[in-house]
Amino acid sequence: MIYPNKLVSNDFIEIISPSNGIKSKKINVYEQALDNLRSFGFNIIEDSYVRNSINGVSSNALNRANECYSSDRKDQIYLFITILLK
Repeated sequence: MIYPNKLVSNDFIEIISPSNGIKSKKINVYEQALDNLRSFGFNIIEDSYVRNSINGVSSNALNRANECYSSDRKDQIYLFITILLK
């Protein structure tokens, strides 16, 4: 079995929104989570649609897929985190 390397300070983590983005009161919880990740020394990259929510969707499926697959730092990103706040 192949195990990935553990995350270390200065690694890149990309935040993606597979469906709905974050708005309103939930943004505070999200900001706290980002602050926690940064306190460990991680570099955070947000996709363009994380902070967007229109009728329960951050953007159309094609835009979200393109955003995920076209990251400039794709070879440097060690972890993708999806946002799912209820």
